Amino acid sequence: MGLDDAGNPARRVAFEEALRLGIPVASGRISLVTRQPDDYAFLVVEPVVDAAHALRGYTFGTFVIAAIVKRFLESSDSKAHVALFDRDAPPGGQLLYRRNVPDLEQDALVAAGGVATDIIVGTRHWSIVSAAEHDGAAGPPWSLI
Repeated sequence: MGLDDAGNPARRVAFEEALRLGIPVASGRISLVTRQPDDYAFLVVEPVVDAAHALRGYTFGTFVIAAIVKRFLESSDSKAHVALFDRDAPPGGQLLYRRNVPDLEQDALVAAGGVATDIIVGTRHWSIVSAAEHDGAAGPPWSLI
């Protein structure tokens, strides 16, 4: 018994894009059956080809976003107000992670005083938003940016 990665649209798109581009790519957010529904992950997928450029298979890794961010925050500001968004995902599906921030989209968090920093993961455009505290008493923790 195995997992049909092509059965999930976000996973299938990542495999197809990796084959088309011939480079490692990241998937959109995915949910893992072993995690909570809002505890998202992503794949990094790379095609494996032979000398004649025929597809032999794929290598991929699964990364749990909360585990990565929490590890980073342990060495930074433990009271951080931060959210992570996938700007290439459709509206309503961009949130990847949220800690101590209201349930708002990226643009609304920035309009409320947050600071966005863009990064590229695989071939996807992500934004880290470091938000002001809810009472407005402090700005974003610059150590996150």
